[in-house]
Amino acid sequence: MYLASKFVYAFADVLKVIRDDESPFILNFPEEIKQETLMKFRDTALDFTNFTKSEESRGMPFDIVLKTLEMNIETVKKIRGGDGEYVAEILEKFRKQEDENGDKNRYFLETFRSIKGKRRCVFGILKDT
Repeated sequence: MYLASKFVYAFADVLKVIRDDESPFILNFPEEIKQETLMKFRDTALDFTNFTKSEESRGMPFDIVLKTLEMNIETVKKIRGGDGEYVAEILEKFRKQEDENGDKNRYFLETFRSIKGKRRCVFGILKDT
């Protein structure tokens, strides 16, 4: 679960780029994520509970968070500095572990908020099925 939380922080950094109108970074997102969904992140918490229709897997599959990081790993490295290299390393290890254990669809991101992070609580709710 520690690694999953590390990825959520890196995901927050990628989403923060969306809020920064003057960001020099160009981001790529998996086809499962609609751009208008992420644009809501500029001024609200993201509620992913209705991302999937299944009752037992409510939320955004964590695989989409990982895909987003993989597609933007160079940006993550620039934003997070040395920690970005660590994120890239553990992302590779995490993927390998998922393949070996066959638990690719185990985690779901239900809610996520990091707006106004300097004045309010930053949080994410990650569900482990």
